Amino acid sequence: MWHDAVVIYIGLLMYLSEILAIAAATCIATSSMLIGELRGRVNVFRLARWQMVASFLMTATASLVVGGWRTLEGWQLGYLVISSGFGIVIASTTYFAAIYTAGARNTALLFSLTSPFALLLGYLVLGETVSIQQSL
Repeated sequence: MWHDAVVIYIGLLMYLSEILAIAAATCIATSSMLIGELRGRVNVFRLARWQMVASFLMTATASLVVGGWRTLEGWQLGYLVISSGFGIVIASTTYFAAIYTAGARNTALLFSLTSPFALLLGYLVLGETVSIQQSL
């Protein structure tokens, strides 16, 4: 009996990254629908502020649980702050504004173009080589 549980557990660990990716995509899709409902009630900057506070609290809690703060050096904290500035303040605010302006469905369609644009810009700007399999 315990053998079956171990096999299932190992199977879940093998697919953990895929499970987490699907969970993240589900959260993003659900949140974009919910964000669309906030239009006219909460402005974009307040929503971004809420997201910044929530993400900081989740990151801080996770770091406290696993002891991650001790492993960070001073220069890494600067990169963390800069990453938060670009990732949450700029990217999320413009994403929320797009949802408010174009609606959740149209924004999801635009958001799905991320991969093709990343592939194209990687090829054109960074000079990356792209195989046919990668482009497909």
